[in-house]
Amino acid sequence: NISPFRFRQHSMKSAKNAIAKKAATLVKNGDVVFLDGSSTTQYMGHFLADKKGITVITCNMLLADFLSEHGINTYCTGGRVVEYPGILGGDFMLESLTKFNIDMAFFSSSAFNMKGQILSLSENGVRNHWAFKNHSKKLVYLCGSDKFDTEGKFVSFTLNEIDYFISDETLPEKLKQNYKTTFLCTK
Repeated sequence: NISPFRFRQHSMKSAKNAIAKKAATLVKNGDVVFLDGSSTTQYMGHFLADKKGITVITCNMLLADFLSEHGINTYCTGGRVVEYPGILGGDFMLESLTKFNIDMAFFSSSAFNMKGQILSLSENGVRNHWAFKNHSKKLVYLCGSDKFDTEGKFVSFTLNEIDYFISDETLPEKLKQNYKTTFLCTK
């Protein structure tokens, strides 16, 4: 089971804030970015306010509201509310992602194991990940160290399928040397 969003939003707050700040440095003026409905990507909103001409697509209604209040061109994917207080999902959300050419997609997941696999607890999690992957030039995985060496039922990606891995702790060098991914750490 995954913890409720309101709880995840406040757990590891300083680590998520640092990861989000580092992730936001990858966004260039004029980019089109997707921010998934994870608690870590929600923190990115504060660090995008100074970017010029960006467009953000998100399935997080609270984040969409915050970004639009700060003058950022924002699209909310629509779809069914799958998690309180406003995380959207389902077929309508997935279909809306096909309408965009995304420069960078920022996402998190429920687990990451030391075999280099980004894991999800559900088939829907994998479907969501693949929906934005197919319409994004770059994938940026945001992973708090609390997810290191944990397990999930389904593999969304391996490290070779993403472009950036951002965390609050470094991964073992032995693991990193096997992948072409750019690894960034907040420390």
